[in-house]
Amino acid sequence: MMHFVMSDKANDGTGCDLPTASQITRRLLEEGFISHVSITRTGRQRKAVNGGPTKYRVVKTPEVEKIKEAQYFDPRAKISHHVRFSSVIK
Repeated sequence: MMHFVMSDKANDGTGCDLPTASQITRRLLEEGFISHVSITRTGRQRKAVNGGPTKYRVVKTPEVEKIKEAQYFDPRAKISHHVRFSSVIK
């Protein structure tokens, strides 16, 4: 399981400011690519520490892989309504 932490720093080497990082994180959460880490290994609910960084985990399921492939890695996904692919591909 991969974890990452969102820092409060404006630029921590990623080249991304906090508002942009927050927007990206929000979109990844909404689309199901990441989720909050809220359960400890012992099964207890983890309480957020005031001022501490928020932790997330990358979601790796077959459903998420299908969504990722269809929305982000299929070159025809955003243009299929403009082109008739049956006439282009011979």
